[in-house]
Amino acid sequence: MDAGRIRQLFNGWELDEPSRHYIRFHARRFAFLLKLLDECIGTMPGKSCARLLDIGPNYLTSLLRGGGGFLKLLTVLVFGMTASSAGTATPTTNSI
Repeated sequence: MDAGRIRQLFNGWELDEPSRHYIRFHARRFAFLLKLLDECIGTMPGKSCARLLDIGPNYLTSLLRGGGGFLKLLTVLVFGMTASSAGTATPTTNSI
């Protein structure tokens, strides 16, 4: 998933302007991380990865859970604050 697709994906979310700015700014980083993780899982024996711990939740959490390719084999565990207590730079509770 490239940065443009990531920005487009979040266009349908109800977000305030600081959150939209955060996504625009970090879309390239998110795309890089998704590609790197997909490639890493693809080199593992059996092309599997049991679990990934994501400290958050954050927008990356949703991208990891909805990713394509080998990311579909990934189980994402989330540790940290709830979305309702996390502030503007996190997804709403119904988006994760």
